[in-house]
This record gives sequence, C-alpha cells and structure tokens, in this order.
Amino acid sequence: MNTCKNRCLVCEGESLEVLCRMASWYGIKMFHKVAICRDCGHIQAYPLFDEKEYSIVNRRFFGRKYLPDGQQNPDNSKKERKLNEQLSPYLREGLNILDIGAGEGWALDYFRKHDCRYFAIEAVARLSEAIRTRGGTVIGESLFDDVRGYEHFFDIVVFRAILEHMLSPSAALSRVRRFLHPDGLLYLSVPNAANFSIRKGFRTSYLRPVHISYFCEGNVLRLAHSAGFRAVRSQSSGAELSILLKRGSDKGLKNHNYYAQQKHFFRQQYRRAFVRDTFQIVRLYAARIRHRHIFADGLNEEKD
Repeated sequence: MNTCKNRCLVCEGESLEVLCRMASWYGIKMFHKVAICRDCGHIQAYPLFDEKEYSIVNRRFFGRKYLPDGQQNPDNSKKERKLNEQLSPYLREGLNILDIGAGEGWALDYFRKHDCRYFAIEAVARLSEAIRTRGGTVIGESLFDDVRGYEHFFDIVVFRAILEHMLSPSAALSRVRRFLHPDGLLYLSVPNAANFSIRKGFRTSYLRPVHISYFCEGNVLRLAHSAGFRAVRSQSSGAELSILLKRGSDKGLKNHNYYAQQKHFFRQQYRRAFVRDTFQIVRLYAARIRHRHIFADGLNEEKD
C-alpha cells in the first residue's frame, strides 16, 4: 500500500507540483493543497491525509449526505439510467452482483428487476440496515474486511464513485480483483477530471477533501492495468468516466503523460471561478469562525 504522503498515487513518482488550495467546511483545516504529478499528470490532495484524519473528513461529509429524513436521493434515477447503458448487455438471471460503497443501495432495485442476486459493502450502519430491510445482503463495512467465502465469487462488481476517495487506489483495485470471478466484469466509474462543471465553484465545490484523486481517463486505465485489469469499454464523454474492465493484461495500453493538458485545464477553471470562489471562501471563513469550537482540534471527536 502506498504510504508516502508526497508520492503520486498512479505512477508512484515523487515530482509533485502544487496547483492550488481547496477550501472546505469538511476539512481538518479550512484549506488543503492540491498537486499534480509532473511524471504522469495525475492530480491529488497534497499531502495525503492519514487514515485518522480522513475518517473525520468522511464522517463530516457523508454523515449529512445520505437518506435525509429517511428518503432516497431523487437523483438516483439518473444513476440507474447510466448503469443500464453500461451493463444491460451483460445481465442475465442469477448473476451475483457486488456493489462496493453502496450508499443508499439505489442499484438494488435495478439488479432485482433483472433477477440478479444483490450483495453490498457499506460502511454506514443506517445505510446497511436500509439495504438489508429491502432484501439485499451486506457482506462487510469495508473493501478490506475479511470476507472469506466471497473470493472470485461475483460476476459483476460495481465500483462507482469510490476510487477517487481511496488513500491507496492501487491497493483498492487489487482487492476488487480478488472478489471478481475469472470471467467477471468490473464496472468502474469516477468523476472526469478532464471535463467537469464549476457552476458551484472550483476550489470550494469541485475540489473537496473527500476526493483524494482527480482522474483523467488515461490515468485510470494506467492504474487499472497495474492492478491486473484490461479495458473492455471506456466512455469519457461528459463529467463521468465509465469503464468496463476484466481481469487480464492490457498489452496495447501506452502510459502517456497528461501533465501539460491537465495543468492547463485546472488553471483555466481556477481563473474562471475566481470571483465565485472568493465570495464562497469569505462566507466559509466567517462560518468557521462562528463554529470554531468544532474545528479547534480536528483530530478530536466531533460534537453532535
């Protein structure tokens, strides 16, 4: 597992260049740096959080995000349409499906309609209970839990909007590979760092401390290849990268350096959102001053 806080999570290079600072309510500190790797162009939080710090960031963010008032997010229908576009040709009755980081378990009903068996990994207890109540099987809280009996068991693994949150994405993909049947299919989806909206802000919205990595398509494929996957299909249009992978070697893949284009694009978004971000940062600073008792020591347990 990559434990160096100043090393690229894709190519493991140590030539990282600071691009800017994000500003967030959810961070240990109000500001945190974002850096780009000169060797491959991958963009990531800098330095990386340690596990204790990151658990606090995640609790602050996700504790308020899911199942407000016990209701599912109405935006789930859009996610289901995207899932159907990618997976419908591969579905058949009786498949074993693993949804990692299932959240609200919005995909359960989709796979149930196709007579598939739905399993999930979910860390938040109330979300796990909601999945069980609706007929899903929760096999663990973490991708790295000891779940003997499920190695090479799943026909399809859904790994959507998770990889960008991992402190060691390479180790995460290697772990996912262990769950997948030799002929199984991995559906991997991450935000597209080469094409995104800054309508709500760049440093104050798109960049956020719960996102460790900002992937472009080439660097996701490079990382997947290093973990023992080959691409079946890759779609990078819009703000989301959707990639279907199988176990194997992607011999035709070339590892390009996306440093110049990714740096140019991020700096361009920085300039475009400067006024909006500055206004949001002032508001954020005032809010943190008002609630400074919460942030006096970011490593203490948060107050309710």
